[in-house]
Amino acid sequence: MDPIASRLLKAAQNEVGQKEGGDGRTKYGDWYAAQISKEPAQQAQPWCGSFVAWAADRAGAEKYVGQFAHAPSQAAWFKSYDAWSTKPEPGAVAFLSLKKPGAIDQVGIVEKVENGKIHTIEGDVNGVAVQRMVRDQSQVAGYGLPREVKAATTAKPLLTGTTDATYFWDDGSGINGDTGAPYSGKPMQKGLFASPSWPQGTEGYVYYKGKKAKFFIGDLGPGAPSSDGTMLDMDGMTFADLVGGSWNPGPRIVEPTGTWKIHVKYEITKWGPGMGVRDHPRPYSERAFRVMEEDRQQAPKVKAAKAVTAASKTPATIQTCADSAVLKTRPVSTPAASPVAAREEIPAGWPVNPAGIVAILLCLLLVAASARVRRARLDRRGED
Repeated sequence: MDPIASRLLKAAQNEVGQKEGGDGRTKYGDWYAAQISKEPAQQAQPWCGSFVAWAADRAGAEKYVGQFAHAPSQAAWFKSYDAWSTKPEPGAVAFLSLKKPGAIDQVGIVEKVENGKIHTIEGDVNGVAVQRMVRDQSQVAGYGLPREVKAATTAKPLLTGTTDATYFWDDGSGINGDTGAPYSGKPMQKGLFASPSWPQGTEGYVYYKGKKAKFFIGDLGPGAPSSDGTMLDMDGMTFADLVGGSWNPGPRIVEPTGTWKIHVKYEITKWGPGMGVRDHPRPYSERAFRVMEEDRQQAPKVKAAKAVTAASKTPATIQTCADSAVLKTRPVSTPAASPVAAREEIPAGWPVNPAGIVAILLCLLLVAASARVRRARLDRRGED
């Protein structure tokens, strides 16, 4: 168990058996009203959340647990740090749905998991006391992980900067400038951004007016606007959240429609695999992604056959997917004591298959045409 979880759990265990007074007040509600909310009315409110906040304060873990009296808000807070899980572990904050599936109405701290049951310590159980409870997994909406909040808040980003950002939604619908499915092959979704130069799969966060959103790079773009400093294309749903608007999935626009570009701060927490610039973004016109794009257009590499030596008792046979369209299968003989690569030069006059050659040429032409269409679409989207 990590130190944060251990301290939080110990603070909760020490409170088992504590009860509220006849007026509905507890030391947890009194503390929350005096120290956090500054609202006297909080003293007699439901107190499962203030109990968890109190335990976190005593454990010195308030930065990683939050200080909430409202459980749904605390759950959203954990999710904003990507510290949400469906797997229980000791010291995790358990968010329960006891009255209606999916609706969080109780919060506690996981003590242990045993025989498929979740053992928790919760405040305000039956409106009376701090008690140990045994819950079914079906009663749990999810778990907040304090250790993940710590990791997210203390890890040093790989890169930070600012840029103008617009929004898009490319799902192949053809609506509102849609240029086709995302370049990465992943379906269009919330959190999928486009960059003109960062490697696909790069992860990070953007910040705008006190709001934070997680993203990953799954497409190329913007096109022409990147030459004027707009280096990020955000999915429309995330853009709507940041500007306080709403996403209209019909016309694929953020409403109200007055805002289409904002200036954001970005943090890179993980670089994606493959080619691209692992640095501040560069305009699409520089084609920083070009090497990666060309690699994607290459035919799959054929695994080379093992070298043949004089010790071989039977002649080797060369046949690959590419060979089958051009060459006839043929035996290979090799000089004694001299290993050679399985692929040999094609002898002059060797029989060929004309139909196979035509098929290969047609495939190459189609690949080249597809690449040109994709680039043209991106440029058109950028110009729009």
